[in-house]
Amino acid sequence: MTGDSGPGAKLGDFKGRIAGLGGTMGYNFKMGETPVSLTLKVFQEFGAKNRPEGTAGFVSVAFPIGTPPAQVK
Repeated sequence: MTGDSGPGAKLGDFKGRIAGLGGTMGYNFKMGETPVSLTLKVFQEFGAKNRPEGTAGFVSVAFPIGTPPAQVK
């Protein structure tokens, strides 16, 4: 990646970096006949330059939208 440039970069290129370490957990299940995937990601950030440090967490839920194609028997 390149830093900021041009006439609006009055503070310089303002490059940043961060390192993080953490884990991911996933769980797959069905709600009725619909398959659902639930994922939790949590990581601790450290070694920051030009950005804040902290703990980040993300939750995602995925499921199909619509009707699946008919299965041939």
